[in-house]
Amino acid sequence: MISKDWPTLNWVEFDRYSFAEVNKEMDARIDENSVVTEVAAYYRAGMEKQLEMPTINELSLTPATVAGEPAFRMELNFANPQGVTFNVLAYGFIKDGNFYELMFQAPRVHFYNESLAEFEAMVASFELI
Repeated sequence: MISKDWPTLNWVEFDRYSFAEVNKEMDARIDENSVVTEVAAYYRAGMEKQLEMPTINELSLTPATVAGEPAFRMELNFANPQGVTFNVLAYGFIKDGNFYELMFQAPRVHFYNESLAEFEAMVASFELI
């Protein structure tokens, strides 16, 4: 959904990035031996850089499993320049030289809670094929 309040009101993204892409975009040093919490720290810093937001609040960071792989589950929020607060739920893991991101972002009021269960179901059914 696109709105005058933000280009992406309800946004789900599943991506795969090579370590080279991640290291360049996030100013990171991620490799196959990186610890999931280390990857999470780089992820948050990369999101701040990408969104050009000085303050992204980390609400929680917990271990998770995605497609049988050890992952992080991170909840964040931020307010855009128009004052709309967005919640973000992101999962990330590394596998075979790649970083995988599964992310959901929506306004905290109404849209986030309305679609959260559907996103969690997508993550639970995610498979690497």
